[in-house]
Amino acid sequence: DGRKTDVIDTPGLYDTTMSKEEMKSEIEKAIYMSVPGPHAFLLVIRLGRFTEEERNTVKWIQENFGEEASKYTIILFTGGDQLEDKSVVEFLSESEELMKLVKVFKGRNHVFNNKNKNDHTQVPELLKKIDEMVMKNGGQHYTNEMYQEVQRKIKEEEERKKQEKKEREEEEKRKQEEETRKRVEKAREEERKRQEEKKRKEEEIRKWVEKAREEERKRQEEEKRKEEKKKQEEEIRKRVAKARGEERMRQQRTRKSSSNGFLGLLATVFTAVVAGPLAIPVGAAVLANEVAEHLDDSD
Repeated sequence: DGRKTDVIDTPGLYDTTMSKEEMKSEIEKAIYMSVPGPHAFLLVIRLGRFTEEERNTVKWIQENFGEEASKYTIILFTGGDQLEDKSVVEFLSESEELMKLVKVFKGRNHVFNNKNKNDHTQVPELLKKIDEMVMKNGGQHYTNEMYQEVQRKIKEEEERKKQEKKEREEEEKRKQEEETRKRVEKAREEERKRQEEKKRKEEEIRKWVEKAREEERKRQEEEKRKEEKKKQEEEIRKRVAKARGEERMRQQRTRKSSSNGFLGLLATVFTAVVAGPLAIPVGAAVLANEVAEHLDDSD
């Protein structure tokens, strides 16, 4: 119908030859090339099992283009030959995940049969669905400002997460430092108690040694005192023995002296007898007394 349509092909979002940043840069270029902005996004997915890569693609689009981009998106299923005699609805109903995906984009989808090259109605029907979507959007298109607003929010969210991560790391660091400080304090306290216990035991040992030394000193003093006492007693015993010996010798000398006196007395008595009868009674009495004393000393 002579209508001009600009189609900008972007790299596949699960293209392993490109990093996420490179892929994002290429898509941004595509948006700038379509200034003032694309009227429609075609999310190309092959009919069949909804893979993890495709799930991540949808998630990436929603995160990087915002929920607003869903209003401008149509799912374009390729591999329509897999439908065989089934309708698109019947085929999609067999996959819960595909049904959820279609609902995200308000049921907007179109199927291309890549093997049927002679079917020239496929492209016009797709353009018709795009026109219907554009009319529903009031002729508006997805603008660069919308994209920049989403990117600003993404950046803010990234900054917020980065700040939260930084705060968590700082908090974790603070907790670790606090934990380290507590461990150090605990170790110091334990060391202080250990040193106090060591000093206490050393003091107990010192007192025990002093007590043992004092007891040993007293024991030695007691032994010395007993030895001194024993020596004194021995000295006294020797003195007593000596005194007794001396006394015995003195007594022996006394007895000897008494014997000599007794003989003298007998001589006196004998003389008195010879002298006369009057002297006999007196001499006998003296003799009797002297004999008695002598006998007492002998005992």
